[in-house]
Amino acid sequence: MTHTCKGTQWRSANNISLTLLACLVEWGFIPTPPNQCSPPPIFLGFIFNSLQMTVSPTQEKIPKTFKECSDLLMMINPPIFKVAKVIGILVSNFPEFSLELEAAFFALKSFGDMLTEAHIQLHLDNTTAVAYINNMGGSKSLELNCLALKMWDWSITRDNWISTLHLAGKLNVRADAAISLMLKHEWTLNSNVFTDILSQYPDLNIDLFATRLNHKLPTYCSWKPDLGCSFIDAFSVNWGAYHFYAFPPIILIPRCLQKISQDQAKEILVVPLWPTQSWFPIVLQLLYNQPWILSPDKRLLSHPALKEPHPLWKELNLMVCPLSGTPSDSLTFYQRSQTSSWLHGDQVHKNNTKVTSYSGSRFVVRGQLITIHHRSVML
Repeated sequence: MTHTCKGTQWRSANNISLTLLACLVEWGFIPTPPNQCSPPPIFLGFIFNSLQMTVSPTQEKIPKTFKECSDLLMMINPPIFKVAKVIGILVSNFPEFSLELEAAFFALKSFGDMLTEAHIQLHLDNTTAVAYINNMGGSKSLELNCLALKMWDWSITRDNWISTLHLAGKLNVRADAAISLMLKHEWTLNSNVFTDILSQYPDLNIDLFATRLNHKLPTYCSWKPDLGCSFIDAFSVNWGAYHFYAFPPIILIPRCLQKISQDQAKEILVVPLWPTQSWFPIVLQLLYNQPWILSPDKRLLSHPALKEPHPLWKELNLMVCPLSGTPSDSLTFYQRSQTSSWLHGDQVHKNNTKVTSYSGSRFVVRGQLITIHHRSVML
């Protein structure tokens, strides 16, 4: 038995077929024309398991990822393009939505911790993160759903309401500028070196210039809102109430010296060995104990996130200075020092014996000779 289609019925069926075909193409399917064989398409995304609520890479990605990582681990000095390739493969195996939500939650806790009964609006450049926050969760990803619920629970306990707006990536210039600034100016002292400092001065109890990435002590000051910091802006704190450790940006060294004198603070300041700087004589005048020099080393100063050495590491000598803003402490130290017979402005005295060591520096302060030696630390 056969059926015949009238013209209007045929056109209606054809329109339905074309609409269905367009929907399939929009959803990512690749239709094969009749009587034409083509290789199966390769799926480059992720496998979303709606029953177990998991996200995983495809079976094609797993052996490739394992092989590339194994090859990289076998290399002693891998080229940068090889490292970049492996990083790209690893990133492609994990959706970035969780990172976006983690960053949003971190910003919320950093800036909104003291707010109550407020409406906090976040601007994000990821539409998935925006949807999960505004909808108080979702059904596509268990991880994202849990993160979104944590954000809302954290806000509700403070009687706050949160909402998000989508901001195009090209317009997100303030966040990009902040990241660029962090990448340029965020450096950390080698942990072994700080452990050595702590062995000499075990009473250190605050890190004045730090972030959550490079702080050396549990109590630290951050220059901007930071989730783990105890204080924001070190210059708003009374340094005299603590045994401080400070490794400030070079431009802030003069302010630090003024703050030490003002608060009569006492302990450790790490500065470059730059005798020609205007602040260097003040550093010497505030000494209350013997300083020492950290010789240039590639591992001495590095970026806390990128793990890259400081670009000036070959020429950078750091000096660990025990300073005190109490005049009597410095006076006692200089009274214990040797008296210099080399008056200021006189010609350098000739030595009858050859110099046996170039491992230190000598300065004259208040007529007293200060010899600063290098200190070796296993890095």
